[in-house]
Amino acid sequence: ERYEASRESYVRPEQREASHILLNLDAGADDEDLAAKRAELIAARERVEGGEDFGEVARELSDDVGSAEAGGSLGVIAPGAMVPEFEEAVFALESEGDLSEPVRTDFGLHLIRLDGITPEEGRAFDEVREEIVAELGAERADREFFELRSELAEIVFDESDSLEPAAEATGLEV
Repeated sequence: ERYEASRESYVRPEQREASHILLNLDAGADDEDLAAKRAELIAARERVEGGEDFGEVARELSDDVGSAEAGGSLGVIAPGAMVPEFEEAVFALESEGDLSEPVRTDFGLHLIRLDGITPEEGRAFDEVREEIVAELGAERADREFFELRSELAEIVFDESDSLEPAAEATGLEV
């Protein structure tokens, strides 16, 4: 249970490297604007599939100033780092170099290229079992210590004129 509850501290989830071409699209864009931007990204996709360098096409077309200069590169993307629509599209791509269909987010319309996959890695339960058992044992010992300390503090407070009751409760001599 402890392993599953804190799995992220033992296992790093799969990560993806991706690049994109972003075309700005207002949230209230009509169907005509959407279709024009989609056609522009499909044409960009065809250029890349025809042999043009994705980075060069991104530098030319992308409205994302930050990534456009880097050939559209967004670097490593961990789960939860991007808006859901974008992340879903990135993690749906299967192989390095795959291109997505146009993906709409609050930022606009994206053409995404998968640049790399870093598989999940970490330690299996069997590798960390003893470490978890030790942690649970230490936590239990701490709880017991604090409970006994509280009991002792109550005895000392209640019997403030003598240490004999505290000595009896702890098995120590005064």
